[in-house]
Amino acid sequence: MKIFNTEFEISMRILLLLNAFEEGLDLDRILYLDFFTTYSKNYELDGENINGDNDFRLNDLMLQPTLFEKSIKELVLDGFVNVLADKSGFIYKINSKGKTICLEMKSDYSEEYKINASLTYQNFKDKNIMYLKQFAKEKEAKE
Repeated sequence: MKIFNTEFEISMRILLLLNAFEEGLDLDRILYLDFFTTYSKNYELDGENINGDNDFRLNDLMLQPTLFEKSIKELVLDGFVNVLADKSGFIYKINSKGKTICLEMKSDYSEEYKINASLTYQNFKDKNIMYLKQFAKEKEAKE
């Protein structure tokens, strides 16, 4: 039985991330911000790598766009996330039903993700996708 990198796990992470970034995020920012949240220690955000230390973490980022798209679609269809039109595309924003789910998540993993998402928010709340990509590239080049 596969439990990591499933649509369910990604959906829960997206909800927790959107809960931290209440203004809403587009898909590209969700991908990068989730990546930084999951590997907080590697990106010097003072959190832990909640999926463990991984030399192949960039594979997670490159292989997951389709999984994230499916997960967001399910979150929208299930009524946990709203979609808003923006000049550059779609923005996904958590709603009250999604926030309720976040409050109910109490596992060690979800609590650590919440802490890391808060650190990610503090560091990247006003950063655009180009900045996020450059930040990731520079940090990976140092590894």
